[in-house]
Order: sequence, then C-alpha cells, then structure tokens
Amino acid sequence: APSTSRSGGVGAGDSLPARLARLHDDAARLKGCSLHRLAGNDFVATCLNLYHALIVHRLLMLGPPRSQREFSAMHRNTSYEVGGEALCPLEIDQLLLRGRRT
Repeated sequence: APSTSRSGGVGAGDSLPARLARLHDDAARLKGCSLHRLAGNDFVATCLNLYHALIVHRLLMLGPPRSQREFSAMHRNTSYEVGGEALCPLEIDQLLLRGRRT
C-alpha cells in the first residue's frame, strides 16, 4: 500500500509517476492562491519557494537544459498560474529584485 503523509498526500515510498502526478496536482492548486495578500518576509519566502518549485518541476519533467538558450527559455517559459496570473522564474526574479508587484 502507498505511504501517505499526514495531509493524505503521496509519500516517499510511492512510485516516481505517482509523485510527479501529485506535484502536478499541487501546482494546479496554486490557481486559487494570491500573492496580493502577502507582505514582507511572507511575500519573499513564497516567491522564493515558487521559483525553486518551478525550476525543480521543470527539471523533473524535461531534464536539464542542454544549452544557454534552453536555460534562458526555461526561465521565460516555465510557469505556474498563481491567483490568475502566470508566473515564470524571470517574472519572480523581477518581483523580488526589482520590487515590481503583479
């Protein structure tokens, strides 16, 4: 039987496809979240977590970029929908480093 976390999710003992399916489902739940309600450290921490989740999710699904062009494209084209807005790593970088809020 699959192991589950306290939240009822897929555990580490499950197959890779099951864990990737759970990651995809969890990412889809971000549509109902909003960054507008966050401020200060909560905003920064959430943006950093989204940034890293996007990169890891992309690497798991497609593998590492094979060139600088693919690396740049990954930062522009890999996105999660968060609160009705598509956010890619490049946009998250702008949010954090340049202070631009969506």
